[in-house]
Amino acid sequence: CIIFPMTWYVYGIMVAVILGTYNFLYGLLLRNMQPSTVLMGLGLGILVVGLSVKNIAHESFANLTQLGIPILVGLFLGLGMFFLTKAFADPNARVSQLIPLVNTNTLISVVLGLVILKEYQSVSMIKVIVGTILIVLGAVVIK
Repeated sequence: CIIFPMTWYVYGIMVAVILGTYNFLYGLLLRNMQPSTVLMGLGLGILVVGLSVKNIAHESFANLTQLGIPILVGLFLGLGMFFLTKAFADPNARVSQLIPLVNTNTLISVVLGLVILKEYQSVSMIKVIVGTILIVLGAVVIK
């Protein structure tokens, strides 16, 4: 029985909880494993989720030409994770400071959405500006 309707907002909260836990676990993994091992394990984990979703949703297998853009996006994710690995390798890195800094990536997503997807036409720019200021302040304060 689902208590809440599954809207974008509920999914967003689920992502926040899962990725917040993931960031913590990622930092722990890097204390005991080589970065390449962690990155390959992450890739295999993502592959398992993708195959599971495909089977649960009864989706047909995409042809190789359809995989081009997702592979490009995966390369961005892999590079980002590599640099996160390097950041966590610094003995002075603290999860409580690094992750808020990393999460300023939201600013890039917001700008791209506003400019490329023209979302500025359908959102409250005041709220976007206030949220952006708070994100930047958070990144500065944790330093």
